[in-house]
Formats: sequence, structure tokens, C-alpha cells
Amino acid sequence: MSHLPILVIAIPLLFAFLIPLISMLFPSVRRITVTAMGLVYAGLVGMMIWGYHAMGVDRVIYPLGGWGPDVGIVLELDALSAAFAGIMGLGILLVILYSQDYMEAAESKYYVLLFIVASGIMGIILTADFFNLYVFIEMSAIASFPLVAVSRRGTALFASLYYMVFTLVSSALILLGIILVYAATGSLNMGEVAAVFDTIPELTRASIVGSFVIGLSVKVALIPFHSWLPPAHAEAVSPISALLSGVLLKNGVYMLMRLLPIFGFGDGSLDVRTLLLVIGVLTVIGGNVLAMGQGNVKRILACSSVAHMGYIALGIGIGGALGFAGALFHSLNHMLMKAGAFFSVGCIADGSFELSGLRGAALRTRPAGITFAMSTAGLIGLPPFGSFASKIMIMFAAIDAGMIGIAAVLPAGAVLSAIYYGRVYQVLYAPSEREPDDVSISPWQTTIVLVVTAVGSIATLVWAGNLARIFATIADYLVG
Repeated sequence: MSHLPILVIAIPLLFAFLIPLISMLFPSVRRITVTAMGLVYAGLVGMMIWGYHAMGVDRVIYPLGGWGPDVGIVLELDALSAAFAGIMGLGILLVILYSQDYMEAAESKYYVLLFIVASGIMGIILTADFFNLYVFIEMSAIASFPLVAVSRRGTALFASLYYMVFTLVSSALILLGIILVYAATGSLNMGEVAAVFDTIPELTRASIVGSFVIGLSVKVALIPFHSWLPPAHAEAVSPISALLSGVLLKNGVYMLMRLLPIFGFGDGSLDVRTLLLVIGVLTVIGGNVLAMGQGNVKRILACSSVAHMGYIALGIGIGGALGFAGALFHSLNHMLMKAGAFFSVGCIADGSFELSGLRGAALRTRPAGITFAMSTAGLIGLPPFGSFASKIMIMFAAIDAGMIGIAAVLPAGAVLSAIYYGRVYQVLYAPSEREPDDVSISPWQTTIVLVVTAVGSIATLVWAGNLARIFATIADYLVG
């Protein structure tokens, strides 16, 4: 595997600085170059994951410069980080490919920010110390703020500012937790902190856990910390909506799953698990209810993302191998289906996302219309789509834990989402006076992205048995 852990962080950062130079010297090849850079980035991530599995070890430690964990920067690749690297890497590649057609007039700075986000995401996944975790959190966040406002509409600028305020509060809470960790343990290395965390005074442990849980709940948009998400995801251009919902939300999910075992409340602390369960129930029901009152398709999808973060929070809160595995599986499904929904609605809506003006729009752009129907049916949780399997896993985890009321929340959420998506279908697929287009979408990047997300939404159910075993193995590693 050699130096791949550092390369998947450094190479996209290098690409970010090369894009303006290429745009200035060779503007005619920027489109091809950015596509090639995206494929190289995804290829490096894939090689890293393949190399890790080929080695057959629990974890790979990569000390930068040969320094030890006490003074140096250490990267670490294990089963959890490999799984999320695959999910995030695929999501970033899809966004880059889709942007080539959707953002035809985009300035080079758009791609600069996109690759900085890609670098920051891999840094979050691979870092093994709290200080650099915070650095990479800020790196990806600061690059994402202007991406929300890339359309330069007044509403988009306000949404970007709103998103920035909530993100800074979240980061401040995480930084407070990191300061408390260092003050209590004298170390920022995650492995060293995990080894001594039980010896820290109870009040200090509670303060650390509280800071991280609240800070990450803001990043994951769990109710009542969710209000930044609908405007940010709705006002951003469609590829960035897909990035925010399908990829960046998973940053918080990854950090929750990474830090729970370190702080010893993956299985043991009933209070924190109960808090996650309560917040998860409120988020599932509240997110779906919020979506029912929206008249804008992208706001409906954004509120749906809130609900799906609730499903994942329930899996983490239930705990155990099955709960964690369900949360992991649903993270993959949500990335594919929500990205597909935002990509397809960007083709369908042609600039206006109000339902009142979209009658019959899905019939006029058939490839995107098919992808939207498949992605949203998957988000509801219907078979034969992958989210049906991941929701069933979370529901069975709740039943096995004796949490029948929690288990009932999942079908209730599916019923609520079927109601508001049914309303969307009545408009988008209604007969209209305009004739439908019989030609497929011509740009190959958009076609590939739509096909990958549509097929992927079914493929995850076809391979559900294998994926469930993989995620269960990862979950056993986490809670073992």
C-alpha cells in the first residue's frame, strides 16, 4: 500500500492548486483535466482500500516522517475508515463528473474548492489524532461555505452564512472537547486517549462526551440542531446539494462511529445511547414532517436528509454489531440515493425547483425522471432498493435489543416519506401539454452519474448479504 494514505490527502490538494494554472494556460483542456483528476483521486482511494484488504491486517499505521504518535502526525487505516473512504470517494467522483455538465460556466475556483473538500474529507477519515481531526474538519468546512453560495443568489448567500454560523459553533464545541481531552490525558493520539479514558474523572469525561456529541449532532443535522440544513442544501446548486447531503453529512456520521468506542460509550454508557435514541426518533419523525410542508423539491429532499440522519443515529444509539452495521449500510445507501435524487432533479427542474412549475417535468427528461423515481423510492425504503435492507437491519437491531417502540419508528418514517414523495410524483409525472423528449441526455458524464446512482440503489440490495457481512465485521471490530 506504500504511501497511499498520505497521497489520497495530498494529491487532491495539489490538484486544487493546479486547476487555476491549467485554466489560465490551457483553458480548452480544463474540462478533460478535471475529469481525469477526479478519476485519479477515486483510483487512489480504491487502490488504498484494495491494498488494505490485501494485507489482511486489522489496521495500517502510517507515521508521517517516521515520527512516533507522541510527537508526530499519524494516519491510520482500519475497517471503518476503509468503508467510509470508499463511500466518500465514490460520492466525490460522482459530484466531479456531474459538475462537468451542470456547471459548464463554472469558474476554476469551483473545482479548487471541490478538491480541497475532497482532501479534507480523506484527512478526517484517516487521521489518528484529535488535533489534525480538527484541522481537517475546518479545512473541508471553510471550502464548503462558498460552494453553497456559488450561484451568487441572495438566498444562497444567506444560506451559506447560516450554514457557516452553525458549522463554526459545532467546530468550537469539538475544539473544546479536544482541549479537555489534552488537558486530562496529555495526549491527542486517539489510541493513547482510548487506553486511559476510563481513568479520567467522571465530570471531565461527561464534559468531553457532551462537547463531542452536541458538536457532531450539529454536523449531522440531528434535531434540534438541524435548521441550517434545509436552506443550505436547497439553495446550493444541485451538484453541491448532492455533495452536502450525500457526502459531507457522512463526515459527522464517521466521527460519531469513530469516537464512540474511543470514549467507551459504544455499548456501555446507557445515558449517551439513550440521548442518541431520543434525538434519532425526533429527527426521523421531525424531518419527515418538515418535508411534508415544503413546496420546493430540493427542500423536500433536504428535509428528507434530516430524517435519514435520524435513521443512522438510531442504529448508532441501539449499538451492538447489528445496530452499527445497519448505520454503516444506510450511510452507503443514503449517499447513492440522495445523490441520485439531487442529480436527477437538477436535470428535471431546469433552474426552478418549485413544485407548482414542474408539472410533467420528469416525463420530458426521461433518463433523469427514471433515476429520480428510483432514488426516491429507495429513500422511502421500498424493495428492491438497498435502503430497504439497511432499514430492516436497524429495525431488527432494535427488536433484538427489546426496543419495540424504536423499531416502530422506521416503518412510520417510511409511511410519512411515501406521502410527501407521492405528492411530488403526482406533479412531476403528471401528463402535460408539452411532448416528452425521446432522446437520452447527451453529455456522457451526466449519463454515467445517473446510471451509477440508479443501478447502485438496487445493487446494494442485490449484494445486501455480502455487504451486511462486511459491515457486521466492521461493527464487531468497533464494539469488540
